[in-house]
Amino acid sequence: MEENYILLQGDLIKLLISYLQQCLINNNMKEFLFIILLLISFKMVIAQDNTITKSNDSLIVSDADTIPKFPGGDSALTDFISKQISVFKPTIPKEQLLCSVKLQFIVTDSGRLEKIKILQGSTDPCGVGKDMIGIFELMPKWIPASNNGKLVNFLFLVSFTFANNITTNETKYHHFDAVNLYMFMNNISMVNHCKVKDDFYYNSGVKKANVANYLGALEDFNEALRYNPLDKDALYNLAIMKLNLTDVSGACEDWHLLKESGVTDVDKYIEKYCNK
Repeated sequence: MEENYILLQGDLIKLLISYLQQCLINNNMKEFLFIILLLISFKMVIAQDNTITKSNDSLIVSDADTIPKFPGGDSALTDFISKQISVFKPTIPKEQLLCSVKLQFIVTDSGRLEKIKILQGSTDPCGVGKDMIGIFELMPKWIPASNNGKLVNFLFLVSFTFANNITTNETKYHHFDAVNLYMFMNNISMVNHCKVKDDFYYNSGVKKANVANYLGALEDFNEALRYNPLDKDALYNLAIMKLNLTDVSGACEDWHLLKESGVTDVDKYIEKYCNK
């Protein structure tokens, strides 16, 4: 299908150029200028089409309704990496306290991992990128992303931070006994996905609140908090929506949570509605 489309583009351009030459022969400047503008517009459309990144003739997205995941989730992914670390045995220079490497790859609509490489524009200061790429090449199929109920190709990003014999209370670091190495995995795509969804539902809630659709706004602010439980603005507005819907006790619970997290703007509401 794509090859036929390209052939049609070439034939049409040849036809337009031929007609352009005929206009010059007949001194028809009006149609000449029209064909010139048409060719310019056509070239611009082709240039825009060529910027679309495709894999298996499908668009690659960086956000979706559901993003890809390793079978069993992040904990299963860490377990898989743990087993492979003992095989690949990556090491980092002893003088390096921390080293990070970011990978990018495409999870196709069938779940296969393709084009696994170090994230464009980032570096691999400790040289562990090659080992991590090797580990990801051995992975089974992932659960693919979907948009509007349709499976899609997804550009996935993940970051790994390695450390030598660190002394830390941060339980996020995973210790590999086989190589005496610590690793922390940050699912960048999940973070970005949640941020996008949080912003979308928050902005939607504000719009609904501005037209007094308090129930719709409440639902959107709840969705925003589902993607980002630390969104204080969404929680603040959620409490106001509950107040407008006469759920004073629910609003007071949210205001007290905000106060405990350091938000002082809620004191006036707590004093007025909650201390009775």
